[in-house]
Amino acid sequence: MYNILKIPNEKLRRPTARIEKIEEQKETLTSICSAMYEVLNKVGGVGLAANQVGIDMRLFVARIDNKPYYFLNPKILEERGKQDSMEGCLSVPNFTSKVVRPAEIELLWTTIEGEIKTERFKGFNACIVSHEMGHLEGRLFIDYLPEFKQQKAKKKVEIWKRRQRKQSS
Repeated sequence: MYNILKIPNEKLRRPTARIEKIEEQKETLTSICSAMYEVLNKVGGVGLAANQVGIDMRLFVARIDNKPYYFLNPKILEERGKQDSMEGCLSVPNFTSKVVRPAEIELLWTTIEGEIKTERFKGFNACIVSHEMGHLEGRLFIDYLPEFKQQKAKKKVEIWKRRQRKQSS
């Protein structure tokens, strides 16, 4: 089981590496994605990027319409419209804020079987995809906020970390 990295961990700020030779890594990738999805379910999230668990791979898992999706080497082909999204992040615990996200996203990705897929995601699902794509580029949702809100988020994470340390002592 993977542990979710929290800010200010530098791995969260690095763009992830493209996955090469997917077909040759099918077993490993299946194991990684399954374990990540298990973590996602355990914590009640809707998306989790590989760098959030310390893995330098361009992949994320998500629960879209209550179904597991595994996105390898995803690329946004098109974004349309805008919507407000109230968001939180597993790597920024104890903080939520409104962020502007695309209303629709057309995404291209590779499946674990090596199949190339495209799909258009709308509404909340577009928010999930946009949020996780940001992670793969080394961006967090708080980066889209004014500086004072970024500082507030960092303080709330520190408070959360102190509480976690007290509970485990």
